[in-house]
Amino acid sequence: MDDPIASLRYRWVINNHYKLIEPSARMVGEHPQLYNLKNDPNEETDLAMLKPDLVDELADHLRADPFWKNAAIPHPVGSN
Repeated sequence: MDDPIASLRYRWVINNHYKLIEPSARMVGEHPQLYNLKNDPNEETDLAMLKPDLVDELADHLRADPFWKNAAIPHPVGSN
């Protein structure tokens, strides 16, 4: 494959005990998912709707990473 990023479906970031999973814009109908890995190690309870500020903060960290900054990846609709 000439462009491996084109097949990217999700990317994620972990900060402290929170994990954000962000879908590619190509994943129609998908939304970011947020998990507290300390209290929910099996990632069963999505906290994204309860903690939108934390979702935005972690998404900003993800997008600031030099690797992703240089990749032409569309962000999910409604994201910063």
